[in-house]
Amino acid sequence: MSRTTDPSAGRGDRTAWAEDAASDANASHGAASSNPRRNWGAANGFTAVSNGEAAGAPVAEPSRRSVANRESSNRERWKDGADVSPVTPRQSEPSGPSQYMVAYDDAVKEYKRINSEYQNGIKRAESALNRAKKDHAAAVSAAQKLADDEKAKYEAPIGKFARATLYIDAIAYGRLLFSFIPNATATRILGAHDAMRDSLSYPNTIAGTYSAKLAARACGSDDAAEQRFIEVTSGNDILLIQFNEKDEQNARLFASNIVTAAQNLESARRNHEERMANFQDNVQRVSADISTIRQAERDLADAKADTHDLEAARTRVDFARAAVPTLELEARRHRERRKKLINAAVIAAIVVVVVLAIVIMRSLG
Repeated sequence: MSRTTDPSAGRGDRTAWAEDAASDANASHGAASSNPRRNWGAANGFTAVSNGEAAGAPVAEPSRRSVANRESSNRERWKDGADVSPVTPRQSEPSGPSQYMVAYDDAVKEYKRINSEYQNGIKRAESALNRAKKDHAAAVSAAQKLADDEKAKYEAPIGKFARATLYIDAIAYGRLLFSFIPNATATRILGAHDAMRDSLSYPNTIAGTYSAKLAARACGSDDAAEQRFIEVTSGNDILLIQFNEKDEQNARLFASNIVTAAQNLESARRNHEERMANFQDNVQRVSADISTIRQAERDLADAKADTHDLEAARTRVDFARAAVPTLELEARRHRERRKKLINAAVIAAIVVVVVLAIVIMRSLG
């Protein structure tokens, strides 16, 4: 068969050959896209070319979509229901406590506030009770003091002379206590010799025997002329009170007071007993008046029983704690335990440093 050399015919053959080469190249590109091992050039941005393409044949390049186009395509495919999951951004860890922990902390603070008010109410009631008891004890003490003062006043001395002490109902002379008999007491002033003579007939009583010896000793002394005696007679008993003649004026005044005390003994004793009875009745009345104490005790019981708000606050704390995630509670407990351990370690370190410093200072000194 002979080959045609017509130029027009040659151009047609070359056109047909180019079209065949382009179709072969497109087929080869499609096959490469379906085969992962042969698709490496397209994946890396390269396009495989055939001999025809190298010769200048027109070949269609694959389209390159931008990142925005790919994201838009992904959104469209996800919107259309295709099996493509959108990429979700990673959430950062919370920087503070959760809302449940915040609510729990608020509930705890509120509970502490209410508990503080509850405890303060109990303390105020206890203080009021203690104050009522103290006031009652002070009132009883004041009433008893009136009775004690009356007794002390009745038993207090009303006069003194030489070694004698005059009371409302008796005379204390040395170790003797000479009691009065109402409306049967008299006094007189005697010299040493007169006292010696009269003492011979003194009764054989403690006061009489003591007075007789006192008169005999004074009569036998060198200054017997200067010695004087107050003779006190009460019923069948006699007492001698010795003094120096220069004190006779005071002696007579003291003797007069003895007689007056003996004369007023019954009325003084009666008045004293009446006042003592009144004071004792007042002590009993004040002691029995514990109404303020009972009221304070009731107030204290009411303060302790008023736990409605406290129980409600405790319930809110329980509910709030139950809502907090367990891991968050455990994390907080861990932090608190760690903080306590750190504080204990710091204190221990300080103690060790101080002890070492003391030891070093002592060793150097």
